Amino acid sequence: MSGAGGDAGIDHVCDLLYPRLIAAFRTLGVSREDAEDIAQEALAKLAERWDRQRPERPLAWCYVVGRNAVLSRRRRRSLEARVSRLLGREEAHEVDVAASEAVRAAVRRLPHRQREVVIHRFFLGLSVNETADAMRCAPGTVTALTHQALAHLRAELVGAKAWNREVAS
Repeated sequence: MSGAGGDAGIDHVCDLLYPRLIAAFRTLGVSREDAEDIAQEALAKLAERWDRQRPERPLAWCYVVGRNAVLSRRRRRSLEARVSRLLGREEAHEVDVAASEAVRAAVRRLPHRQREVVIHRFFLGLSVNETADAMRCAPGTVTALTHQALAHLRAELVGAKAWNREVAS
């Protein structure tokens, strides 16, 4: 949509792009509500830069911004589901915000190499071999560090959960 640039005002451009972005994000498998949120976020970012650095192709630019947001949400939800299973929950469901913050804080407290492997494997979704390449170590080292990190997180998070139950009762 190269015609969306030029002298068109940002309000007009947003009106033109909004329904197209929603349709595009829906094809990525997100709900209508999420597609609307992501389209609004992308258009807000476009509006922020409109006067100083206007993209040549606003639709394509917004699509990339939105697609990145979709991928980030999927990674976050995947991590939350893994953590849910790690903590012994049978159903993989979204973890509430407090639990999610507890996991982030626990990951920040891990030793450097364990934290690095958790970020590569679970936040970025890299394989053992890709993580080994990124960390410049053997795949066996990645496996060992992953095991150590998950054991540390399990002990800390399950321990905190038990402590919270005792305090509450």
